[in-house]
Order: sequence, then C-alpha cells, then structure tokens
Amino acid sequence: MQVRSFHVDPLLVPYIDSIWTFQTETTLSSHDIRTFPPNAKPKLLLPIRGTISCHINHRDGEHAEARIMVVGAMEGPVVLNCGPNTTLGVEFRPGMAYPFLGVSMKDLLNAAYSWSTIVGRMGQEVEWQIEDTPVIEEKVSLIQRFLIQRLYALSNEDRLIETAVSMIQSTRGLMSVASLSQALGYSKQYLERKFREQVGLSPKTLSRILRFQAAYHRWMAQPTSKVSWQAYANLYYDQAHFIKEFKHFTGFSPLEYTQQVNEFMQTFYQP
Repeated sequence: MQVRSFHVDPLLVPYIDSIWTFQTETTLSSHDIRTFPPNAKPKLLLPIRGTISCHINHRDGEHAEARIMVVGAMEGPVVLNCGPNTTLGVEFRPGMAYPFLGVSMKDLLNAAYSWSTIVGRMGQEVEWQIEDTPVIEEKVSLIQRFLIQRLYALSNEDRLIETAVSMIQSTRGLMSVASLSQALGYSKQYLERKFREQVGLSPKTLSRILRFQAAYHRWMAQPTSKVSWQAYANLYYDQAHFIKEFKHFTGFSPLEYTQQVNEFMQTFYQP
C-alpha cells in the first residue's frame, strides 16, 4: 500500500487540506479492519482503477471506477474494502467544502453522493476529461482548475464559520460551545444552524471529533503501544470518557483496537 501526496494550488490552500492517491496491488486483507475514524473533512473520491466498497452509517455502498463521489462529514467510523486499486482523494478542511458544492452540508452528513448529482452536467464533463487523461498529475490539475472555477462562480464563503472552526481547531476541540458563542457574539442556536448548514456537524460534534483526532494522531505515531488514557489526560477528563469516545469513533475499545491490524490507516497516518 502506498499514499502519494500532491501539491495544492495556492488559491485552494485555505479550503483543501490535502490531495492524495492511495494505491494497492493486492486485495485488502480480511484481517485488516480497514476502519477510518471520522476527521470532519468532506472528501472527493475518484477510483481511477478498481472500485471501492464502503460501510457508512449501517449502509453498504460502492464507488464506481472513474466516477467522482462526494463524501460528507462522518459522525462515526467508516469501513472500506477494495481489490487492486488506485484512488484519487481531495480532502477539504472542516467547513470548507460548502463554498464549492452549493448544497447544505447537513444533507451530506454520514453519506456519499455522485459528483454529478451535486454539480450536474459540469461534473460529468469533468469526469470525462479526467477519464481521458492518463497522467495522474494532469487529473489532479483538472480537478483543481474546476474547483477554482466553482469557488469563483458560487461566491458563498462565510467568514463566521471559517473563524469559528479555526477557534475550535486551535484548542484541539476543547473550547466549549458556550465560550465559542460568547467569543463570536452569536447565540448557540444561531451557531448550531450555521454549522449544520455549512459544516454538516454541530459545533459540539466537531469539537469531539477534533479532540479525538488530536489523540489518535499522537497514538498512531506508535500504534503498537498500549493505548492509555493517561497519555491524553489533557484532552479527556477521565478514563471512562476516553474509552467511550474512542469506541464511538473507531468501533473498538482502546484495548481491542491495539489488538487489531489496521495497515490501511497506518498507511495514511505515516509521519
């Protein structure tokens, strides 16, 4: 398995976290749990070679070869499977897919839709152009050019959400919704509505995911070690809280997780 990263156009850096390809020449092992914990980053996924099957929110789905899928923010883990495969992924920053899609992000929560369903005929034309382009670097350039065009065409950025998400990120999810509301000068109810529309998640859920990701990133740097909540005491107030959150976002208790094989995720979390 191999993950390759690509340069993000400077115009897209405020919105896109990463662009990558995942490649494997073999079928993913049945012993590998192949589980992605949520990271609050909506994605575009394009299987260039082979298909991807997924289990999202108790439902099974398949991403067809040469067709772009829009994957919304997730509240729980996603299990993926594939045979020999090359997939191109574009990961947006939390809250930053909305300016490009023109649809409510709450409708994409825990779900995946075809690119053409979201952006119509233009989306199909981009897919055809990408399919006719054999070089991966050129495929990446095509999709970035289209996203830049979409950004200028829709012009629906919201600095409030950008600022709010940035504040939550800067505290690794430890900022309370009450503190966020007070700092921004808007009611909790108003922020909740805006977050649901443009992030897909409530401020509280986004905070929980970012807090878990801060712990998960640290642990994945040494995944063979025992997961101990004391190492994350600055993020969780007691062991029961840590175990509950870990199980919610991975499907396993910390002890169970250390006994699993998850080479798939380790490929993405390599330092």
